[in-house]
Amino acid sequence: MTLIDSIDFVLNGICVVLWLNWCAVGIAQPVVGSGISLLTTLKRAETRRINRWVSLAALSGILILRAAFYWLFGFEFAWTFLIDLGPIAIPFRADYFGRVALYSVTSFGLFLGVFYSSLLLLSILNKRTGENDYLCRLLRLHLRGVESSPAFIKLLLPVVGAGILWMLFAPLLRMWGMVPPWVSWRCLWEQAVVFGVMALLTWRYALVLILLLYLIQSYVYLGNHYSWSFLNLTAKNILRPLENRSIQLGKFDLRPAIGIVVILGFSACIRWAMVEIYQRLPI
Repeated sequence: MTLIDSIDFVLNGICVVLWLNWCAVGIAQPVVGSGISLLTTLKRAETRRINRWVSLAALSGILILRAAFYWLFGFEFAWTFLIDLGPIAIPFRADYFGRVALYSVTSFGLFLGVFYSSLLLLSILNKRTGENDYLCRLLRLHLRGVESSPAFIKLLLPVVGAGILWMLFAPLLRMWGMVPPWVSWRCLWEQAVVFGVMALLTWRYALVLILLLYLIQSYVYLGNHYSWSFLNLTAKNILRPLENRSIQLGKFDLRPAIGIVVILGFSACIRWAMVEIYQRLPI
């Protein structure tokens, strides 16, 4: 990971927090206690609305300032920013502010897409969890209407969403010479299917992180915060196929480690297959 990648990761993480704050204020339910006047309630609601738009303004400001910074310094050092989609990497030259701005927005958009895709994964894994778990309730609030959908619909959402986005933006990228041309609209559809399948591979980040933290938390006491209960529950749901199997090395439970190896190996195979299919498509 280069310095620019590290900066992008941190800034995208901050932008996601601002986005969630903007969304959370919109879905938060006001709590009115006894003895609170109507005037006080109205003031609190107004404060929430102001804070909501402050978050959105701060998010937009970060994206614009990042683009300006990359444009000013990237022009001097002839930087080229890349967005790796697996089969191809889309280049954004720093000598055009419009392209750098597009890179800034696209980088955040992909990061946000991976985040919401991970929320869908957590929703699928913890479908049967009751309302007593705070993080599950928070998860369902952020997913809103999608939460009540069947698991296969949640599974298809990242695939369909990634494919549609590619269909929408690929002609613009082709016009700017940033992606190879295609011979027909059928080829574009086939590319969209490839990128749709690749979207599911983003789940490996959440899966590996959960199993890794579960493995650490099993042998190192990290407190009794409710987030650890949610993590343990999710990890056990991931490892459910190995639930009745005792795979140990001494006192060391190997199931989380095996799960990580299986996930990474399966993801690598799917990525290799999608790259091979993409390269064989006519262009």
